[in-house]
Amino acid sequence: MSRTIGHYLPFGPKKLLFTRIDETQHYGAMASIANRWLLLISFLGTGQQIPDDLEPATAESLAKLILSSEPPPQASGLLQRGAAA
Repeated sequence: MSRTIGHYLPFGPKKLLFTRIDETQHYGAMASIANRWLLLISFLGTGQQIPDDLEPATAESLAKLILSSEPPPQASGLLQRGAAA
């Protein structure tokens, strides 16, 4: 992730958008990388239907993802369990 962000630095990014979070169970790296590069996390992609599966990242949703031991969310809501697409 750091290498990818480094490639975009000449463009002056201010925020990060993470996609495919429905395919992982470990979310702490998102917060670590955002903190390392001093970038905000703006959206999270929770499924394969872009832009429909993009949701605003909030402090609450990020904290729940990072602190949860639950399986990853599926499209239609970070904090809801739904059927896999």
